[in-house]
Amino acid sequence: LSAFCVYTGLLAWNGMTEAFVYANLHDKSDVGRLSVVHMLVGGVFWIVAPFLVTCEHPMWGGTVGLVVANMMGMALRIAYSVWFAANRQLKSQTVLSLLGRMLPHPSVLLAFILSWIATYWSWQQYEASSKDLRAILRHVGMGASCAIGIVGLSVFMERRFRRDLE
Repeated sequence: LSAFCVYTGLLAWNGMTEAFVYANLHDKSDVGRLSVVHMLVGGVFWIVAPFLVTCEHPMWGGTVGLVVANMMGMALRIAYSVWFAANRQLKSQTVLSLLGRMLPHPSVLLAFILSWIATYWSWQQYEASSKDLRAILRHVGMGASCAIGIVGLSVFMERRFRRDLE
């Protein structure tokens, strides 16, 4: 489930960046270049996915490996889209400054990382426990607390997000 949470975020980010790219394609060479990039990303997935799916590691193998392979593809597509935006359309922006404007505040990103660590730890505690109702409620409570904390921090730190809520 945690892999799908990250994958969903990458899908949304990829959707926004690729929408910008498609809206700013001007000629056949741009379309051809984008097709080559998508073909290369498909090739990377084709090479990486079998290794990750058959991997014995509990965090990277099996179904999670397939999701991770898809995340790698989304990350490559995002990288191309950001490069396209910075170098072809928004020439006054560097890739890093553009990424800085796209990503949440660093404290919110840190909160996501800490929440992943907390919920992973909570899951490990649940797995080691008797798996009774109390253990389930502790794990669900940890997840809910993290979610509430991230939303609260986002509302406090993200001015644009707060403005959009009004």
